Amino acid sequence: MISRTGLALLVFIGLAGTFPSAVNWGAHFWGFLALPLPILLAILMASALLPRVQDHVLAFLQRCVDLFTSPSRLRVALLWAVLCAAAGVLFWTFRQRTFFLGDGYLVLRTLPVAAASGDIPASFPTAPLTGSLATALYTVFRANGAAEPALASWQTLSILSGMVAIPVVWNLARLLAADMRERLAVSLLILGSGATMLFFGYVETYPPAYVMLLAFLGAALRARNQHGSLLAVAVLFVVLILFHLGMLLCAPIVLLLVTDAVRGKRWKDLTLSILVAAGVAAVVLVLLAYSPARLLATFMRDGGSFLHLQRTDTWNESYALFSLWHWADLLNLHLLVSPFALVLAGGLFAGALVPARYRQPGTFFWIVVAGPPLLWLFFNNFELGMSRDWDLAAPFAAVVGLGGLAGWLAMMGPSETRTRGVVVMALITIVHTAGWVGVNASAGGSVLRFDTLLDFRSIAPRAMAIAFEEVGDYRRERRDANGAVEAFARMVVLDSTSARRWTVLANAEAMAGNAPAARLAYERAIALGNTDPETHTNLAIVLFAGGDVDAALTRIREAVALDTLDATAAYTYGQMLVEGKADMRAALPWFERALRLDPTDHHAQSYMDRCRAALGATSRHH
Repeated sequence: MISRTGLALLVFIGLAGTFPSAVNWGAHFWGFLALPLPILLAILMASALLPRVQDHVLAFLQRCVDLFTSPSRLRVALLWAVLCAAAGVLFWTFRQRTFFLGDGYLVLRTLPVAAASGDIPASFPTAPLTGSLATALYTVFRANGAAEPALASWQTLSILSGMVAIPVVWNLARLLAADMRERLAVSLLILGSGATMLFFGYVETYPPAYVMLLAFLGAALRARNQHGSLLAVAVLFVVLILFHLGMLLCAPIVLLLVTDAVRGKRWKDLTLSILVAAGVAAVVLVLLAYSPARLLATFMRDGGSFLHLQRTDTWNESYALFSLWHWADLLNLHLLVSPFALVLAGGLFAGALVPARYRQPGTFFWIVVAGPPLLWLFFNNFELGMSRDWDLAAPFAAVVGLGGLAGWLAMMGPSETRTRGVVVMALITIVHTAGWVGVNASAGGSVLRFDTLLDFRSIAPRAMAIAFEEVGDYRRERRDANGAVEAFARMVVLDSTSARRWTVLANAEAMAGNAPAARLAYERAIALGNTDPETHTNLAIVLFAGGDVDAALTRIREAVALDTLDATAAYTYGQMLVEGKADMRAALPWFERALRLDPTDHHAQSYMDRCRAALGATSRHH
């Protein structure tokens, strides 16, 4: 079954890469890589299906096992350190280059605000602990003169999370497989999943939460299988939620373990776990200045937005719950994160239907693990579009895949066939994810792919407008004025009643030298209620450059009236009076005001001296 599924995946990935679109976004990465790479990836995937290749891989895994089972603890510790450091180098080398996916650019802009205000919950309400760690790193990088401290902070946090994930995953794999070779293959399969892209310098709040989720699942599985203490589970659950409030989806796992403790009358363990977890939560919330009232307000505001049976909100929803496009998005998500997930998870849930005496041990536990995330992925409305918000969904999709894997391992039982099946899945998944990493590590490829994702059939108009604005900002920062104008124009077509967005377009038009278009956009922004003096000043400058001096003076007077402390507007008014009307006497007070507001304005000083000289000469002449 595994080999046939792998072959089908190879064919589908090849077709998706040949015809990349928003329909096949979970598998179309070949379409954004340089031609030799897709061929190489195809060969590697196909090779994983060959028994001879599997033999070599199994032999390699055995050598690795021998290396890490040395009687010397110091040697093993050094090997782990080298392995984690090598992973860190890998994550950094192939780190993400653009940040369109998720809220990447938003969190880059938000981090300096959080550091300046010190109010972490205000800036990162759903990920307070992650925001706190990122802010601490930001302070360090800024103090040491980093060129881009916000970017360095998020990417460092992402990479460190990946390094920590390696021993966490190994400990989890120990609970799933007894055979050392198979345990290593399971570890590679989990670490090779698409969710691992979160560790390649990914700019978002999710990487630490994903690592903590894996640690929590390991503790929960150990407590379930070995009737261990709930203390570690309870504490990890609290910390997990504070890394991201969405991890409350794991509550059914905790409830199941609490039920086990109650049935076993382990009252002391249960009481101690609850008290310690509550104490940890209280201490962390106090340190973060996150009051219970604010926490509750965050849950009420950001608790989730769900799809309807019929599409009722055409601005925020792109499709209804049972839309074909919704099903396509779900399929693509699981292909991206864990290509074998749906096949394995299908077996897990099908196994729950057989009589209890034939059911594999642990089936119910893994259904409790995978079921809530699967339901949430189905019902949740991803407001940016699932293809763009994949990072929010990835940890939960990975859990679904992990549950399916655990069910399949239990169903197959220890055997050479099972071990080979894990090897095949691991090899294909790793190659699959490597292709995605290659796309994200290329600015050109990732921009091209992001443009491919923008399809109204799977992304709501509001999300499209946000996406076009991000693309426009990206182009503008790289001095691609025409590219920025194109993106911003598509943005205002979707949201033509936003004064702010018309202003953004006007600024880009002015930057591109399109004065008539800039004038129209500025006037539209003002008509929609823009009262920012800078907008009025910019419009005045455009009008003046076009020779309409009187209209320019009208707009600049509006600017100085809106903000009497705006030095730029005062200087611009004076300059227009000099250059457009040659009225030195009327201009002089405005340069004097500009200098009072900004004594370092050398241009205002020069104009003021020029006006005084001209007025002095006129006085002497008379």
